[in-house]
Amino acid sequence: MRWFVAAASAGLAFVFLWRASAPLILSYLSKRAACSQPCAEPTGCQPVSLELELARPWAKARTPYALWYRMRLLNQSCFPILVQADCFYDEESPGQGLDARQFSLTVRDSKGKDFVSEHYRADGYRADGTLDDVSKPYGTLAADVIPYQMDRTVRNRLLDEGRINGMGFITLAPGEFIVTQPAVLDPYSEVQHEVRFSDGGFGTSAGRFPAPAPLGAETPPPGFRVLNYYFPKPGRYTIVATYRDEELVSYDFPRYRRLPQSVGVFLSLADFFLGTDTTPDERWTDMKIDAVSKTLDFEVRP
Repeated sequence: MRWFVAAASAGLAFVFLWRASAPLILSYLSKRAACSQPCAEPTGCQPVSLELELARPWAKARTPYALWYRMRLLNQSCFPILVQADCFYDEESPGQGLDARQFSLTVRDSKGKDFVSEHYRADGYRADGTLDDVSKPYGTLAADVIPYQMDRTVRNRLLDEGRINGMGFITLAPGEFIVTQPAVLDPYSEVQHEVRFSDGGFGTSAGRFPAPAPLGAETPPPGFRVLNYYFPKPGRYTIVATYRDEELVSYDFPRYRRLPQSVGVFLSLADFFLGTDTTPDERWTDMKIDAVSKTLDFEVRP
């Protein structure tokens, strides 16, 4: 009988001590990792910074290979952020093509009016209302020859590492950044030809063949890519980059995450049977992103 009383006393003592220490255990396991980023919380600050740079503050008139730029997107929060990186690593520039996604580049004239290139609009139509061939990533002036391709060295490495998924998304860790991939002068012609499918239907397929560089296609400034805008006459303009998105992020509790699985199971069982709370809950919250670069001035010269 004495052993039963002793065991019951020990059990009650354990329950008392466990309940008394549960808040301390929860506080210890809930301590977040140290973070020196400017945006420590998901609200009340800007989680990313977007930088826009021009290779030179001027562009040539009457050529589609006019303005050379690069963008840099930095995660300055304490949370991993999933971003759509297509326009950083592919040939399509932000704000062009049928789907601008979260990124955009806006060019305005000296009167502050949005400038739409005469030979390329975001909806795929020319200024005269006729449909453009948006399958050609660098425009219509020299449509038979496409002078520039992206340097895919970094993209291929990220694909090999599994950093970019099939939808073109990449997760940026706190303090990590991505930069638009530069262009290389590697002209090719794209020839469309008709193909017949196994079900009897018809379609088109494109083949690429090396070609001479078209007139006006210069060697890209190192680290930059071309914006496919055609400026018909000289003037003063501005350009600004924006990135708008909404990200679902979770707080990270490294002390709890590093616990052995057996300890985690013990804590869960103790909480269940004793009505305590010693394990931090995974907290998800919305992080709104509304990043705007500095507005840059440039001149279009004859």
